[in-house]
Amino acid sequence: MKTTGGLNEDVTGEVVTRPVGEAAMLEGRAPVAGVAYNEPTAAAQWRLVLRRFLRHRVAVVALVVLGVIFLAVMFAGQFAPYHLNPNPLPLLEANHGPSGAHWVGTDELGRDQLTRILYAGRLSLTIGLSVAIFSTIIGTAIGAMAGYFGGWVDQFLMRITDLFLIVPAIAIIAIAQKGLQHTSFPIVGVLSSSTLIIVILSFLFWQTIGRVVRGLFLSIKEKEFVEAARASGASSWRVMFRHILPNIIGPIAVNTTLVVGAAIILESTLSFLGFGVQPPQVSLGTMLSQSESAVGTSTAYLIFYPGLFLLIVVLCVNFVGDGMRDAFDPQSTH
Repeated sequence: MKTTGGLNEDVTGEVVTRPVGEAAMLEGRAPVAGVAYNEPTAAAQWRLVLRRFLRHRVAVVALVVLGVIFLAVMFAGQFAPYHLNPNPLPLLEANHGPSGAHWVGTDELGRDQLTRILYAGRLSLTIGLSVAIFSTIIGTAIGAMAGYFGGWVDQFLMRITDLFLIVPAIAIIAIAQKGLQHTSFPIVGVLSSSTLIIVILSFLFWQTIGRVVRGLFLSIKEKEFVEAARASGASSWRVMFRHILPNIIGPIAVNTTLVVGAAIILESTLSFLGFGVQPPQVSLGTMLSQSESAVGTSTAYLIFYPGLFLLIVVLCVNFVGDGMRDAFDPQSTH
């Protein structure tokens, strides 16, 4: 046994390494006396992921743009040049094109479009982020249980997943808004339209990540370090969430970013069709819906700027997701 450059080598010159992770202390053989095993720390792994992400220039630029947009919409009350719904309405300024006073023009009621875009962007981003977080938690939990326990648990949870896959979101939201709010269920009546969309979409967006997590659990649970954790007396829940789950953070994080964009698009589509956010709340979809008659007219800016804002947000989210995918992929060329 000799040491060269800080690495331990046996008499054949082979470098002695071990897998990353707490449960990797057992590799199926007894440790060699006198050998100092080198294990990368969690901090080193995250630094490596960050380094890969920073090499993805498009993703970095998209993250910066997304950060600026996020700050602007979350502090819309401070950045917006006018009130969202001024009283009285400045009807004399209705349908004025972009100018120094109103950078992206005014709508048919004289309200400033930039102000409305900022508030609408805040609501759309809130819906997108909330749906992404809640659906990821639900999908990860269900996929982890299905993949780890297998058997009838797997079959039962996957049949539930198949059931949710065939349920159209627009039908659920339409029924909830037009029917349930007029019934005797008190909790439904107090939900705002945006909250109702978050709740429903969260239960309709978890299937993809659930299937991904299930497949990864089916593969990883057969690894040696998982068998070693079981042999050491670790409970099933500890093995699932302490040993297996940290190894699939990459796919989960990437899926979360993709769900943000998909949820924003679906919310905008539902609002455009009249089944989404309801007044007095405003979202990008409602702005597009209210301005559909402006296409091909002198007020086409009413639909152009909200659509452009929506496009930029979704593209930035997708680019960030691409960067995260490459950062968590050890075989990435970036």
